[in-house]
Amino acid sequence: MSQAHNDMKDLSVSVAVGEEWICDQCTAINSSAVFPCHLCGYPLNVTSQETDDDHEFEGTESGTFVALTAPTAHPGKSGLHTAQDDVTQADGATLPHGLKPLDSLEQYICPVCCLASKEPPCVLCGFDPASDEAPELQDDSPDFETDDIAAGINVVEYDSSADVGAVQLHAGGYRFRVYAPNAKLVELYGEFHFTSERAWSKRGAKGTTAGLVMERESDEEHWRLIVPEAKVGQKYRYRIHFSCEVDRPPRTPSATQTKSRLSQALRASWRSDPRARILSPDEQYPHLMNAILYDNDHFQWEDQAYKAPKLNQLVLYELHPATFAVPDGSAHGDLFEAARRLDYLKQLGVSGVCLMPVSQDWHPHADDDQHCWGYDPMSLFAIQLSYGGPDALKHFVNEAHRRDIAVIFDFVPNHMAYRNVLQWFDGTNLYFAEESTEWGPRPDFSQPRVRDYIIDAALSYFRDFHMDGIRVDSTSNIRGVGHDIPGGWQLLQELNDAVHEYFPSAVSIAEDLYDDHRLNSGGACFDLQWCQGSFHALFQVATAPSDAQRDIEALAHHIEHPHPGPMAGRIVFTENHDTVPGDRERRMPLAITRGIPEADPTLNFFAVRRSAMVAAVAFSMPGVPMILQGQECLEIASPEWPIGPFVDWSRCRTSADNMLLYKRLIAMRSSDDGTMLGLTGLNVRVHHMNKADRVFAYHRWSKGGPGDDVQIIVNASNKTFKKYRIGVPRSGEWNLKCTTADSHYSSVYSSQDDPLTATATASPDPRDGYPFSVVLSVPRYSVAFYAQESLSIIRFRVVCRATDFGDTVAISGSARHLGAWQLPVNLMTTPTQFPVWNSELIRLPVDREVTFKIVIVRSDGTRVWERRGNRTFVPVKGKHVLMLSFDE
Repeated sequence: MSQAHNDMKDLSVSVAVGEEWICDQCTAINSSAVFPCHLCGYPLNVTSQETDDDHEFEGTESGTFVALTAPTAHPGKSGLHTAQDDVTQADGATLPHGLKPLDSLEQYICPVCCLASKEPPCVLCGFDPASDEAPELQDDSPDFETDDIAAGINVVEYDSSADVGAVQLHAGGYRFRVYAPNAKLVELYGEFHFTSERAWSKRGAKGTTAGLVMERESDEEHWRLIVPEAKVGQKYRYRIHFSCEVDRPPRTPSATQTKSRLSQALRASWRSDPRARILSPDEQYPHLMNAILYDNDHFQWEDQAYKAPKLNQLVLYELHPATFAVPDGSAHGDLFEAARRLDYLKQLGVSGVCLMPVSQDWHPHADDDQHCWGYDPMSLFAIQLSYGGPDALKHFVNEAHRRDIAVIFDFVPNHMAYRNVLQWFDGTNLYFAEESTEWGPRPDFSQPRVRDYIIDAALSYFRDFHMDGIRVDSTSNIRGVGHDIPGGWQLLQELNDAVHEYFPSAVSIAEDLYDDHRLNSGGACFDLQWCQGSFHALFQVATAPSDAQRDIEALAHHIEHPHPGPMAGRIVFTENHDTVPGDRERRMPLAITRGIPEADPTLNFFAVRRSAMVAAVAFSMPGVPMILQGQECLEIASPEWPIGPFVDWSRCRTSADNMLLYKRLIAMRSSDDGTMLGLTGLNVRVHHMNKADRVFAYHRWSKGGPGDDVQIIVNASNKTFKKYRIGVPRSGEWNLKCTTADSHYSSVYSSQDDPLTATATASPDPRDGYPFSVVLSVPRYSVAFYAQESLSIIRFRVVCRATDFGDTVAISGSARHLGAWQLPVNLMTTPTQFPVWNSELIRLPVDREVTFKIVIVRSDGTRVWERRGNRTFVPVKGKHVLMLSFDE
């Protein structure tokens, strides 16, 4: 026994792992509190011999990397699994129409509606197997169970954020309300009470029209005024008067100090509305921001039929509005242009878009025309004007929903730009902590008014813009690292509580970068968080200069140890906006070649191959996968921050083959063909670890069984194995669903260099803690996905009297298991059963049309076909009896 086995012997064997489970090796039934198997020790007590002859591998020490706390391979099985029963189906699915499952194969089950009865035709749907009509078999039972967090948006009216700010009235005009508890006087200046544009431009000057004086409310904190003549599109500003005893506040874009004409004892400052949806630079003073009245209800939404993707099928695409779609001759793109590329994303297969921040940012401005990253917010309510403002955001979300694409917005409450709409709002430091960040002032999270402002802003994106989810930026700078920031944890908890209460279908994501599980659990209650540990493990395996330095054990650890929460509680990626700048990790292909001028990453075998390798691992590990714009077409531009992630769309042509790989990975992760449901589940086990050769394999499953179990084999070395034996949980054929080594996915690959095993038949040779194994070719730097077809178990039952002694009734059809029209499958009868003939159990792939006919094989070998045309049906999952009669 290996040292690893000896180390494991001392570990507790009474680890709770879930439901009652069946040992795949000895078929013993184990309780949920027992693991490994109490009878045979599976998956630990299996050994094998290792040989390495001309790049062949026969096996490694079995189960040495299987964690005792790992979930079982087939939880919830109630029947035995043996080598003979190689098509065991996942249990737990409910039959359509509330029908009971078939207790015995001696009954007829309708292949259309699954009704169990004594004989055809079906009394429910009327299907008659003897008729010429082709049945259309459907399976209405759920394919898997999931926390359906993102299963459609439910907009709930919530008036907290509308309670403060400029609110449009049904009778006309607007009601203005502002929070300024320390102000002595608040005036409202707007185009609605100036007689001309010239008068507005000279507002506040001596001898000009005075502002409208607002009324202080009884709480002595808010100021209110109704202006019936205010109209959509008009500019306005507040003028806050405060006592001169307060220290003189700094100049901000919304605050230029002037002496009040009302009293020498007061000072006054211009202030923008902190809850305005549109902020626009003043024409005369560009560093000042005017608020603009907005009609939130005029936009015509067309997403009523939209249903958000399920969380376990979600694939995200991170998008930067300023650079995703830049028109010719323009410096920046906007959300209207970005919406025109949504068809491209739909064809790619992504089901969700992560928008980088869209709130009003200090960039670009009069002194700096750089691309707007969005991480220096001036306001959490206003929408970036250079992106098109709030109407452009609504248009983008509406168009995305029309294509069944979810939209998640990036929210930045951890700091604000040094020039912002809250700074010294009423002459006091009302919103910010004394301690600042390196990017700007930090809000004082310990103050309820600050938390309310942040939470109201976040909820408004769901209510007013129909968002599906929120990503909270840099939560580590909200909660604190090494020490708790006052009020930080409370803000995160209250924010998630509010989102989940008012918008139950929304998903919340934390970008923390410390992989702290408290972000997912009771500490902050996020659904998901960006997994920085997984990224570093993937990046290290891809970019290590030599195979000996590739730490596949660290990567395997991250695969097998997810975060708490739905879909492993994490977002997994190999590129994002924070990693690709040239002064950071850079784009993955460029990082692999270390930026060497002589090596074009898009034509370099190792850069292309290893980038694809780690991307495939990210798509196949538990979690929600995310790619960065341009990653699918091998974008390598890595400008230094703060220039946004650039995309050269001509690469859609030059790297079209790489895009095919990403389309395939996305389709598999979404389980579009229904044969790889395991990738949508939570269960994972790293069952093969060959550290010396840098090869490992892991098993993904939801419920287990054909069409569910997925085997992923990773070769992180520059060595191709022509024969490599890997353990699998079941006998039968394992089909290659995808490999990153396929020459169709890159012109730099050589098909002769990478032999591929399309189909491997499992043999009863135990390996890696499993009772069966397959021999595969494993190309260098590749990831291969193997799965079994979903099967329908059919027994043909035919009534035929037109036979003589020695004759046999048979079935011949298009499927291989029906003889492929060459070798009929014989049915059997007995004197007591005649004239009923029964077949053995026949396994057929589900959802694939099968044509067949009944034939009598005479004793002299001649065949008598039934006189009708070919019969046609589409098998579904489960065990079924097909009742037929021979048409003479």
